[in-house]
Amino acid sequence: MSFVYDAALEEWVDETALEAASGDHFKGVFVSLATLEAEWPSAFAGDYAQVDDGAALVSVVWDVASESWRVVTSAGSAGSGLSAFQVAVADGFVGSEAMWLLSLHGADGAVGVDGLSAYQLAVGAGFIGSEAAWLASLPGRDGSNGVNGFDGLSAYQVAVGAGFVGSEAAWLASLKGRDGSNGVNGFDGLSAYQVAVGAGFVGSEAAWLASLPGRDGSNGVNGFDGLSAYQVAVGAGFVGSEAAW
Repeated sequence: MSFVYDAALEEWVDETALEAASGDHFKGVFVSLATLEAEWPSAFAGDYAQVDDGAALVSVVWDVASESWRVVTSAGSAGSGLSAFQVAVADGFVGSEAMWLLSLHGADGAVGVDGLSAYQLAVGAGFIGSEAAWLASLPGRDGSNGVNGFDGLSAYQVAVGAGFVGSEAAWLASLKGRDGSNGVNGFDGLSAYQVAVGAGFVGSEAAWLASLPGRDGSNGVNGFDGLSAYQVAVGAGFVGSEAAW
């Protein structure tokens, strides 16, 4: 067992346990299985390595059940337990699992060609005419008239359905509410004299009444002399002298 100093924890820790906790399960490439077992006599679930003896490159995984390294003869064999990253490493990928995940993202593809508009598709399908004519052709024909609905219930019928018992006249009479209570009596208003006093009049009510008649108007203009009775008769059609009239 070997120990390394963990600066974060400020103490010496088991190097094997530290590597297992870090999530780096790849232990490296070894010339033989014995070399791997000598350097890593124990490991954790998910740990794996590669053995390259010069003739063949094989992958080995730590078998938790038997607590030993087991050679994986085929990536597809039952119980091999290799992840896609482990298979990639077996095929030659060098780097951490995070680096491998980043490598899976391919380059962006080229910008696609703009598609045809609905009008262009219609022309391609045989439509003949301008885009305005095509737009005008889109509304369908008016549908046939629907069937007339049933007459709804009257308010009286709804009331009967809700439990009212009685004739329609009785129901109409029932709609009127009871008389409300009498309102509170209002205050007496001011008399015209009191209003005048409030507006600045100084004097008794008799003096205020005497002040109400206005002054005499000026004399009117003298009127024109009226027609005599004889002149009125002539105007009405009489023919003859005033004596004859």
